[in-house]
Amino acid sequence: MVVAFYFFETMTSKLCIIIPAFNAEKNIEDCIMSIMAQDFDDMTVIVVDDGSTDGTYRAIEKLTANDNRFLLLRKENGGLSDARNYGIERADADYLMFVDADDELQEGTLKSLLQTLDKHPEYDILEFGVCGYKSLTLEDREYDSPLEYWLQTEAYLHSYAWNKVYRRRLFEKVRYPKGVVFEDIATLPSLLKEAKKIASTSTGKYIYKPNPYGITHKAGGEEWRMLLKHNIKALEWAYDGSDEAMRNYMHVVDCQLMASELTGDKPKLKKHHVRLSPLSTIHKLKALSILLFGMDLTCQANRLFRKFVPRR
Repeated sequence: MVVAFYFFETMTSKLCIIIPAFNAEKNIEDCIMSIMAQDFDDMTVIVVDDGSTDGTYRAIEKLTANDNRFLLLRKENGGLSDARNYGIERADADYLMFVDADDELQEGTLKSLLQTLDKHPEYDILEFGVCGYKSLTLEDREYDSPLEYWLQTEAYLHSYAWNKVYRRRLFEKVRYPKGVVFEDIATLPSLLKEAKKIASTSTGKYIYKPNPYGITHKAGGEEWRMLLKHNIKALEWAYDGSDEAMRNYMHVVDCQLMASELTGDKPKLKKHHVRLSPLSTIHKLKALSILLFGMDLTCQANRLFRKFVPRR
């Protein structure tokens, strides 16, 4: 059964932050307090309790009882993508943003991001930096095309949903895929195709905290199959033969090697002609192996190598 406080659902604002929460009782307070501490008020915060079985709902209810910017919704458990989509469908704002329930925003982040968007109303996606368990430093820069952004910033390495502000209209045709993991990289290329102007900023920080139960910490063979599938699809869109595309391709090679190592599957990634000059030393060695022996034998050799030299 879906339970929601519908009397808040008509709230309109400049920014809507969507927080999916599942069994987040231990971390949700720090997340919400970091948003409450922002010196920016023209926002709605939709917190979606995705069928938690602990005290998450009660904790959020207590924290936000006196703050009418917060909308607390409860639904049956459907996973992270489903919770994000649930929030998207109820968001009424110019811009959307996602924050995971165990993470935080650095003080002053929202004000600086929205000031940038006020100065540049043409921006459809604005990416900002990350600190904490993961680190990402960005420069103030505009990109002429989605492909330029994807390749020159190596966005496939930071395709996170949560360190970006999106124009709401980008989600008119796009939703996060249900029932899959690594849904961020499956979705970002679709959002980029809808965007006319993409930019990054040096201001603001998303504070990423380690989650021992998160997919990046416990991914096995099936999860790596999905990650490889998402990366191959993105590569098919982004591969243009440039030096940057060569590096993108070798990143997907790394995914292929890991997926084959964990599953024993035959490789799904097709062999591309690769110039060695733009590649790192380790990628040059992998590329040479693929060129000389093919993808299948390279994957087999990697599996054999890892039997004697396990990953740390």
